[in-house]
Amino acid sequence: MTMTAKAEAWLYRYERVLSRHLPLKGRQDIQKEFHSNLLDELEDRYEGGEVDEELMKEYLQSLGAPRCKAASYKSEPFLFNPGLYPFFKMVSSIVLLVLVLVLVVTNAIDLGMNGVSFMAVLKVFGELFSALTSALGSLLIVFFIIGHCVPDEKWTDPLDEESWTVDLLPEKEFPVQIKLADHIVEIVMTLIAIVLFTFFRDIIGIHIFSDGTHRFIPVLAEAFWSLVPLMMIRWFLGLIFNGLMVWKRSWSLPLRLSDLLLRAYSLAVTILLFKIGFANLFLIDELQAQGWDKIVGVFRVLFPILMILAIFGTVVEIIQKVVALYQEPIEKKD
Repeated sequence: MTMTAKAEAWLYRYERVLSRHLPLKGRQDIQKEFHSNLLDELEDRYEGGEVDEELMKEYLQSLGAPRCKAASYKSEPFLFNPGLYPFFKMVSSIVLLVLVLVLVVTNAIDLGMNGVSFMAVLKVFGELFSALTSALGSLLIVFFIIGHCVPDEKWTDPLDEESWTVDLLPEKEFPVQIKLADHIVEIVMTLIAIVLFTFFRDIIGIHIFSDGTHRFIPVLAEAFWSLVPLMMIRWFLGLIFNGLMVWKRSWSLPLRLSDLLLRAYSLAVTILLFKIGFANLFLIDELQAQGWDKIVGVFRVLFPILMILAIFGTVVEIIQKVVALYQEPIEKKD
């Protein structure tokens, strides 16, 4: 049995949509099993012949909608409209992951400042369990209400309905290009930051040169320096991640998960910076002593705005990464 190029293209389109709806655990194994079984069935049906575009479309039509086919590999109960379930998984993954990282990092800082004891650690686990159960319960209630208030057809995927046809398969499925330049630039900038904050922390500040003299004004307070180890962890992990991206030049499930965790970690550190505040992170008295009250006032206003924008931007990136994780787009090398 042989296949024409167009027949292979239709088969590929079907398998790509199918893969998006398979469970993450064992996805690759399921894909291989499905592809192998499909080829065996085609061989039995068209033994010794050629499968052209029309025959392939007819065969794929007989398989049914990709998501319905993928559902046969799942055993997940639904508390609400099944069409809402992918959205629930995506949102709950984001919320719970961010919540865990924020609580772990903030409590780790508190333990470091106030001392570690058995009761303090026990309290942290209690708060973590309480926060996770509350968040998950709230999400379940919200999606349960949405699922029962919004008409079913609003959540119906055209690739799920009985009226589904092969022609509904998208021709191009989520093309993604790995931008090596971005990863290389990030590696260089990260190395500069690590060297600067490790070996040259004494020169980080404002340097004033006038009339042949040099004055140095430190600007970073002790509260900021206490967070540098957390930043260092992020930078070193980022170096490993970007190095792997440059080497592999393509996405994989472990790399996608690593990218997601790194961004969630960055979000936790940014929230900590926002929580500590401008007045505690910077040596305001040193700056005001130079007569720079207006500049200090401007940055006092800008700091929370910039932090909120950074938090919002990171949350958006995390959402995009979770979507990409569940959709598992086509990977391409530069």
